[in-house]
Amino acid sequence: MPVNTTREIAADAIRERLVDATLEVVLSRGYADVTISELAAAAGVSRSTYLRYVGSKPEAVGAALFASGDEVTAALRERPADEPTWTALRRAFDAFVRHRAGRSKRSLDVAKMIWTEPALGGELWMHLRAWRADLAAVLRERDPQLSPMRAVALAGAAIECLDCAVVEWVETVDAAALTDLLDEAFAAVGAAAP
Repeated sequence: MPVNTTREIAADAIRERLVDATLEVVLSRGYADVTISELAAAAGVSRSTYLRYVGSKPEAVGAALFASGDEVTAALRERPADEPTWTALRRAFDAFVRHRAGRSKRSLDVAKMIWTEPALGGELWMHLRAWRADLAAVLRERDPQLSPMRAVALAGAAIECLDCAVVEWVETVDAAALTDLLDEAFAAVGAAAP
């Protein structure tokens, strides 16, 4: 793993601060009701600085999702080599669940915004598609006999399980814990997986 330079560490800290400020503002005022200039002002930076570090409002909101994808991929890579593929995929998604443990208002609100805001649909799709490619690559590392199509199909099915579980979690007042919903979704398709 490459060592980050001081500049990269500082840039990551600034980006994290801007993402956090963005989430605070859009959760309190609504995603569509806030401009980039207002987000920059709320974070105490210029519009150009905001854009340099986070790119756009959808990218800022989606940043948490992108980080989760990296964590899930890393978790899959660390699963025992002899663990069945579908089980390893399910357990890898525990990394996603950990950051949304319980039903804290903030975690629910962020997930609801990402999964239900039409303007974020493209950002969500891009992140989930990138996750699929990354997970498929790790599945091929784990089992070189696995065909590329099967690896992509398994990764895609796992991501669809996540999608179903999150939608149920954010849209149902009395929804079970996210981990239980994810278990249920994975079990529903598990018979078809290795």
